[in-house]
Amino acid sequence: LNNIAGCYSDLGDYNKAIEIHNLAIGIIEKTFGKEHPDYQLSLQNISYCHLFNHDNAFSETAKEFTELNIASICRTFVDLSLNERKLFWDKHSYWYDGPIHQGVCEFNDASLLPTAYNSVLFSKGLLLNAEIAMRDLLEESNDPAATELYNELLSTRSVLNKQYELAPEKRYISTDSLEKRADELERQLINTSKVYGDYTRNLQLNWKDVQNHISDNDIAIEFASFSDENTTTYIAYLLKKGYKAPAYKKILTHDNNENLNNSEIYLSAEFSKTLWGALKEELSGVENIYFAPTGELYNIAIESL
Repeated sequence: LNNIAGCYSDLGDYNKAIEIHNLAIGIIEKTFGKEHPDYQLSLQNISYCHLFNHDNAFSETAKEFTELNIASICRTFVDLSLNERKLFWDKHSYWYDGPIHQGVCEFNDASLLPTAYNSVLFSKGLLLNAEIAMRDLLEESNDPAATELYNELLSTRSVLNKQYELAPEKRYISTDSLEKRADELERQLINTSKVYGDYTRNLQLNWKDVQNHISDNDIAIEFASFSDENTTTYIAYLLKKGYKAPAYKKILTHDNNENLNNSEIYLSAEFSKTLWGALKEELSGVENIYFAPTGELYNIAIESL
């Protein structure tokens, strides 16, 4: 069914594609549950169809997919080798590099903003940790108790992931009990091993954690971007102490044939005025700006931003 839906999507008949994807996802949920990778894949495909069809139902499916996908990646990523992590992230990164942010601009749905902000924190935290080998760190810490806990956690998660690949009636171990045991082991590791705690906390940050750590006169800004065939659009997710949820502003759009990081940026203040001028209202009265760039903004010297 997913393949048939994909064919309709390729033909531009997104309504028919969504109809068939919904049939598929209903079968998968009933057979395997929402934790199964095929459920997430179908949910992601439905989200793409809603986006391409300019359908504001995108927000609900995008939120559900992103939250399930982040939980799935967190269960898996820390336990992979460096090469496995690269392959794993290559498979999942496209969503976090564009479509969810495109949906924010397309539908202007405030309910999507917390999930979108969290997705930026997650993807950037993941990249910060991508080159860290957890087993090596634990061995270097000379903490045999932590290493033993970590090995048991790996074993428990391995069994858990295999159970999620089976239909519920074919699972020979309770996934609830395995989840509970994995959570207990992880809490012990976080409490006893600074190495493991620091590593995992980067993957679990959300917008409320950021808000709790900034002051009344601070603003936290996460830049994000999305591209089509011709252009790249940059947006800024904004967070202040009194906000009930993150906000966003569209910053600029540039031609993909032009290099954003060119010599003119360093000879003039125009780019800086464009970047921060779009946020003039939000920056009023702000004393400290905490921001993280994205895309080509990473390549521009900070004094020229």
